[in-house]
Order: sequence, then structure tokens, then C-alpha cells
Amino acid sequence: AGSPEPVVAADRLSALAEREFGGPLHLLVVPAEPHHLEAEALASLAGAPENLVEE
Repeated sequence: AGSPEPVVAADRLSALAEREFGGPLHLLVVPAEPHHLEAEALASLAGAPENLVEE
């Protein structure tokens, strides 16, 4: 990405709003209904809560 230490996070918007991501640059991706493999990737790679990807 544009940083030597990029941060990847997945959660509800309300939880992400409380999180510190450091200085710019930032990117926000709002996905549609994920495929089950995409949901698994969000959980394992970005730390998405299980209840978020099961919905």
C-alpha cells in the first residue's frame, strides 16, 4: 500500500470510527454481500468479527 506499515481492518463502521489508523493515506471499502470465501478472508486477513461475516 502507500505505507511501510499498512493496516487492514474489517468491522462494523461504528467500531472502525473509534479505531486509530494513523496519518493519511486512508482507503475505505464498503462491500456488498460477500461470497463465503471472501467472508472467510475478511475474518482471517483483516480480523473481521465472526458475527459480522456470518450475517
